[in-house]
Amino acid sequence: MYCILPIARRMLLNMCRWLAYQGPTLALDALLIHPENALVRQALAARHGVTPVNGDGFGLAWWGKKPEPGLFRDTLPAWNDANLLSLAEQITARQFFAHVRASTGTETSRSNCHPFLFSPH
Repeated sequence: MYCILPIARRMLLNMCRWLAYQGPTLALDALLIHPENALVRQALAARHGVTPVNGDGFGLAWWGKKPEPGLFRDTLPAWNDANLLSLAEQITARQFFAHVRASTGTETSRSNCHPFLFSPH
């Protein structure tokens, strides 16, 4: 069994933006890229938050046909990562979780980009 580790309340208020989806199968770009309030658009020009830009990395986890989630994380800004844009067009899922990061001073690295996955195995 896999799960996303809980995050501290401080992180929700100060640094990151999140998108969680569960519903009918859809291509991830339908929520991540295309809507006016899409997560990737918010990462570049947030209207609310401590900082208007979340450009210190991103992460994506999705659940497809296998019990283990797929995971893609990187330190590039989400709006400037061609791999993320291409994957979001191709991946379809009933559940996914996405994150864009705005650092408040900690190192920008993949290990600091959610989602964090845990498996007891």
